Amino acid sequence: MGITLNEPGERISPDQLNAYMEFDHVIEVLPTGLVRPRADIYAPSVCGEDGIEDDAWQPLKGYSSQGSGIINQAENWHMHDCESVGGQLARDILARPGIYVCVYITWPPDAEEVEDGDTEPDETTIEGWCVLFQDA
Repeated sequence: MGITLNEPGERISPDQLNAYMEFDHVIEVLPTGLVRPRADIYAPSVCGEDGIEDDAWQPLKGYSSQGSGIINQAENWHMHDCESVGGQLARDILARPGIYVCVYITWPPDAEEVEDGDTEPDETTIEGWCVLFQDA
């Protein structure tokens, strides 16, 4: 997925964007509307307890159809596993130039939930995902 920064990109339709945006693979939407991968930018991690590890990234909010316990749906940025980058989310991404990435939201193991006989807590849990954005 290597690319030079001079590569023009390709035209992606909203119904193709979900397949194009692989998890942890950063893309750029150019002012021309073309899309290209950005292997030179790393995808940040997102912990459900601590948030986004890099302040340069902002979550896209209000696209999940799931409640996630948040009263104000417009502030919700946690996407459920059954959701995808499609519909209005895809159209909005393609209409706004910038850098985007889909990442999983993880939760650390709970040390208090050690099962009988285990000496180690459970593995890190993936609970949902989100789309992050930053200006190009």
